Amino acid sequence: MGVASIPMLEPGKPLSPEAFELLPDEKKAEVRANGQEVSRHADEMLGVVRRLEREAREQLALLDREAMGFAVGHLLDGMRTKYADLPEVLGQLDAIQSDLVAHVDEFRAPDGSDGGQAALANAMDHAYDRYRANPLVTNDPVAGAPVVFEPNPAYYNLLGRMDYRPAMGGMQTDFQLIRPGALHRANGGYLVVQARDVLTSPFAWDALKRALREAEIRIENLGEQLSAVPAATLKPGAIPLHVKVVLIGDPQTYLLLYGMDPDFQRYFRIKAQFAAHTERSPETIRAYAAFLRGRALECGLLPLGNDALTAAIEHAARLAEHQQRLATRFETIEGLLVEADQLARARGAAAVQLVDVRSALAAQELRVNIAEEDLQQEIDDGTLAIDTHSAVAGQVNGLSVMELGDYASARPSRITARVGPGEEGLVDIEREVQLSGPSHSKGILILQGYLLEQYAREMPLALSARLTFEQVYGPVDGDSASSAELYVLLSDLAGAPIHQGIAVTGSVNQRGEVQAIGAVTTKIEGFFAVCKAQGLDGTQGVVIPSTNVRHLMLNSEVVDAVSARRFHVWAVRSIDEGIEILTGLPSERVHALVRQRLRKLADTLMQFRARGRRRIRRDNHRPDARAPQAAT
Repeated sequence: MGVASIPMLEPGKPLSPEAFELLPDEKKAEVRANGQEVSRHADEMLGVVRRLEREAREQLALLDREAMGFAVGHLLDGMRTKYADLPEVLGQLDAIQSDLVAHVDEFRAPDGSDGGQAALANAMDHAYDRYRANPLVTNDPVAGAPVVFEPNPAYYNLLGRMDYRPAMGGMQTDFQLIRPGALHRANGGYLVVQARDVLTSPFAWDALKRALREAEIRIENLGEQLSAVPAATLKPGAIPLHVKVVLIGDPQTYLLLYGMDPDFQRYFRIKAQFAAHTERSPETIRAYAAFLRGRALECGLLPLGNDALTAAIEHAARLAEHQQRLATRFETIEGLLVEADQLARARGAAAVQLVDVRSALAAQELRVNIAEEDLQQEIDDGTLAIDTHSAVAGQVNGLSVMELGDYASARPSRITARVGPGEEGLVDIEREVQLSGPSHSKGILILQGYLLEQYAREMPLALSARLTFEQVYGPVDGDSASSAELYVLLSDLAGAPIHQGIAVTGSVNQRGEVQAIGAVTTKIEGFFAVCKAQGLDGTQGVVIPSTNVRHLMLNSEVVDAVSARRFHVWAVRSIDEGIEILTGLPSERVHALVRQRLRKLADTLMQFRARGRRRIRRDNHRPDARAPQAAT
């Protein structure tokens, strides 16, 4: 409030306002003048006192700084010497020392205490958090470059975040709540993530590209970026980024990113694709066996017997669908060995043997082949008409594959052809009803090219033929049935019956060469199951392209049946070889019969046209042909 003057006529007896008003005017003027003089001297004295107080505070602060500097200076000096080559650390140490001096009162012993070490330690407990370090990453440079795999590359898991704690009805944060991300842990090394996971995590893909483009990591919470109203919060400094990012994904994801995101080509320039198989050589077989034994040891499985290893490697070749290759689907082989291990333990064996691997394979097939069992039941009941014993002209069993996710099965389909005189050529019934895919339609057109090459050199093709898959009501695609369609067409033209116990697969070109197709092993085993159910008679089998022989990885049951000549697999290079097997006639005889039938069809068509022209001329020359019609 400052200094206030009170009038007094006698020492120790201040006048009240009422008494002061009763004084004569001269006396009141004198008192007021004296009061103003007193106030002036008091103000001068207060100025001196304030200046002395300010100087005292400054001297006390200087004394505090000297005392604090003496207390911590030698500790910080040692750290300054240790980190002399890191200017940022030196700046941080200077800031700590300045802040310690500015907050020295927080480290002073409370009033009423003995001022000893106990009181100082108690004060330090509350003030120490201000200077506590928050190391985001502690990678050891001696251990080499870090390799970090982030299983969940979400935005915060990649770039880090700032956590918040509740405080007085709100939320607050500080530098100790800053958390690192995978980029921090991988800085100076390698970060491995799944491409699909990054793409499906909101904001993660753009944030990763931005970090690579700017070569720095900025920790920014999404709420601050998306908020309509900016809020005051921490702004951690950017951290320089030196990292190699490895994206793992399937070819479809790679092609999608390569075609849709120009930044992908800029930041991910090296493509490394793992082959689905490896060559089957003595060296790779030994390496494969060593790998499987090592995995068995790591997984705590029983020892693998040599016959079990052989069966597992054979299954790897079966998965590759090639006799000279091994599939690199190690997780599938490992799952097979785990299941075989359980079967071996169940029978009390000390090691996994061949019987365990075969039982595991049979159990796996039993769990997923319900569709194949239903199909076989329909064939056994006669619902699906499949004949494997008689001989019929214009009819053959083709083979197709059904993909059911983790399982593929083959089903035989009856293919029939009917030929008559006409000019329509080959008509694909599936195409007419829009069930034929482009590859299958292409195969039909190739058949027309073969007929032109083989039979239309000296006479026109005057035929109308219908080709169809009997009892097939879904889409038909692929050209693997084109050779079967050509066989059945030639059979109907020549009138040569085809043995129905022989199924056919393979594509054909316009020169009559039979070409390789896929899933040949599955197709053979599927038809073998049908023949076995209807009774093997030693004449049944499958005609395949000779170029598919290397892809045969048949199961032991089919191999045993072929060895015992109860079932056959014929490999052909051309249509001529295949038609001889199917009809039992020499190919020259079949071609001669076809030409004879085509010539007959052409003659029939010409005779029909001639009769039609004569009828037209006869009708035009009738007496009443030009007479006007009577009105009715």
